[in-house]
Order: sequence, then C-alpha cells, then structure tokens
Amino acid sequence: MSISIVPNRQDDDFVENWRILKSLCLALTALVVASVSLINFSLGAVMGLVVVIPYSLIQPTAKFSLKLLQTVMLTLLGPIVTLYLAASLSGSHVAEIVTVLLTDYEVVDVWLLAFMCTAYWPVNMALYTVIFA
Repeated sequence: MSISIVPNRQDDDFVENWRILKSLCLALTALVVASVSLINFSLGAVMGLVVVIPYSLIQPTAKFSLKLLQTVMLTLLGPIVTLYLAASLSGSHVAEIVTVLLTDYEVVDVWLLAFMCTAYWPVNMALYTVIFA
C-alpha cells in the first residue's frame, strides 16, 4: 500500500466535470424559466418551483438507493411522464395529445412542443449523466 503526497488529478477532474455540467444545466434552466416568465409568469413560477429545486439536488453518489431516488425523481419530471399525465387527466389517448401538440405548433404557433424538445428534455437527460457520473 503506497501513500502519495501528490493529489490525484483524475479525481479532481471528475469532480470538476460533473459540477460544470450541473452548473450549465442549471444556468440553461434559469434562462428558460426567466424567458418563460416574461411571456407567462405563472407558468414560469410553477416551472421554477417544480423543476429548479429537484435539479439543484442532483449529484453523483455511490449509494444505490440515492441513485435510484434521483433517477425516479428525474423520470417523474421528464416529458414522457408529463405526456402520459396529460393524457390520463384529459381522458384521451397519447397519440391524440401529440397530434394536438403538433397541430398547435404548426397552425397556431404554440411553442410548447419546441420548448420541451429543445430546452427541457436535453437538460433532463444531461442530469442523468450527472447522477451516473
């Protein structure tokens, strides 16, 4: 067993990499919440409470139970669960909800689908990387 006086640079780089990724994800989430708040304040406030608080709690851990808890939390916040929740609350099929989203985007220029695909889902997926880093 050897003890090294020189710190291990690989461990330091690992800590910095997940912290940088988490910081970028939180910065993008803050930018999205601020932009949405300019258009619809109540949506921005709800999104800020529902998304930012759990996103700030995400961090890599060695404990399997905490990884599982964080993964379940991110999955419940994900767009697919939101889609199924909207379908079950409206009493319609998932395909009908997607059709309405696509029609609203094409005809009325509602940006919910584009927002989910370009801002919300990529941040959610990047935070999975932080958990399993």
